[in-house]
Amino acid sequence: MTYGDVTSYLGILYAEPPLGDLRFRAPKPLNVARVSMETGGKVVDATQYPNFRVQGPVFRGDRAGAGSEDCLKSTSTLLRGPMPAVTSTHTFRSLVPVLFYIHGGGYVFGNPATLPYDPWVHQSPEVVIVSVYYRLATFGFLSHPDFADGTIADHNVGFLDQVQALKWVKQYIYYFGGDPEKITVDGESAGGSSVLLHLVSTGEKVFKQVISQSLYRTPLPTPDQQKGLFDYFTSLAGCNTGNTTTTVVCLRQASLSTLAIAQDTAMGTYSGAYYQFKVVLDGKVITDYPDRLLLQGKYTQVPLITGQIANETLATNSAGDIFAALHSYIPLATDNDIQNWINAYSSEVWSSQEERFRTITGDASVRCSTIVADAEKSVGAWTYKWVTPVPGSPFAEHATENWYQFLGWNLGAPFILSTGKMWLGQRWYLTDLRVYDWWELVSSWTPSAQKGEREITGTCLALGAHHAARSRMTLVVNTYIGSLALWRDGRDFKLRVRRVGVWAWLST
Repeated sequence: MTYGDVTSYLGILYAEPPLGDLRFRAPKPLNVARVSMETGGKVVDATQYPNFRVQGPVFRGDRAGAGSEDCLKSTSTLLRGPMPAVTSTHTFRSLVPVLFYIHGGGYVFGNPATLPYDPWVHQSPEVVIVSVYYRLATFGFLSHPDFADGTIADHNVGFLDQVQALKWVKQYIYYFGGDPEKITVDGESAGGSSVLLHLVSTGEKVFKQVISQSLYRTPLPTPDQQKGLFDYFTSLAGCNTGNTTTTVVCLRQASLSTLAIAQDTAMGTYSGAYYQFKVVLDGKVITDYPDRLLLQGKYTQVPLITGQIANETLATNSAGDIFAALHSYIPLATDNDIQNWINAYSSEVWSSQEERFRTITGDASVRCSTIVADAEKSVGAWTYKWVTPVPGSPFAEHATENWYQFLGWNLGAPFILSTGKMWLGQRWYLTDLRVYDWWELVSSWTPSAQKGEREITGTCLALGAHHAARSRMTLVVNTYIGSLALWRDGRDFKLRVRRVGVWAWLST
């Protein structure tokens, strides 16, 4: 998708390629001198999307694996017509704010090319947007207790890729017309989870405010709890020597296809509680459970928008078994923990079993993210709820806003662009989101509350009669009771007062 007034730079390197001995290691800053020498000082071609990184399976049993390991690249989209040649002495007439976007996908799959920002920048020109590619699944989140000192390998290298990309933006975005002092980090699902992790992680912070969409509240395992998955994966790859050092050497020498096949098989057939490669509590960058760090005040205080989709849940079960879904999602929760959580909803009246399942499991897996808004209330926090489903769906599902944000573009299987036609009312949603909500935080750092209620015709269905069919999304300046930011719409207001104590307990 292109517009005549939008310029995009695609596949810009922000770190050294994680190949050879750099596989499973923290990213190394880009060696600009090396790039200049290898290209003979010529301009680097940034007119095509790069190969996406190696993917993991969307669902258990899927086969993915396609992609490139040379993936530490970003895509910058801006509106100024063709950029002038710049030098260290070049001065722009004015610098514009920067939005740094982190895609979702459970830390396992995802591709910025499926979420193009061209239409955003076309309508709202005073911004530079950077979408980051980071390592996923095995290549980004392989973990073992012996990685602790970084000699053999590093924990959470996919997350550290994001950190390095932010450092690159801070250093170089000036040359694209972006203001390095006005960086907003935005992410959806695992990207939203990453936003929270950036708030509570150690190290320098270069961003000034954040947006967390549908924060993926996945329980973070320790390296010890991931050891079983490590052993299983390395055995499938033919590398489990019994010694961590020689095992990782073997993994670095293995072909990409060998590791990709072993990765997909491991995530599909491993019988342990933690069967996904994802962020771990490494004790160095992520020092404790995020909620605990929030409650202890150990986080970066910046303005924030966070919210959820009305009917979303990430704790699923094919039989609709709430107990089993929560047990699978929160592996260390006891039967009593889960039952206490379910009992907190005992007095509610449901329109269907589907509504009950989505509400109870969705609050646990996604929607209780508003605790983050409470933590940031002193510096500015806003919450939202998205209630409009994708056309043809009876529910406002997880990632529904992506369809509206990116003009009908979304992630299709296997990891390709899928599109859908949007009628005028649906495009209005995107206009509201850009102009009234996101952009006002990015540009003026003060989003508008109660905007975006446009009367439309067509399907606007959400579970429960308490949702107003005319409202796609409304930002609400938070009210606070106890330690939770609450909605003012009656039902959610009452429920979340009661649930916060149980959730804080289960999430630690």
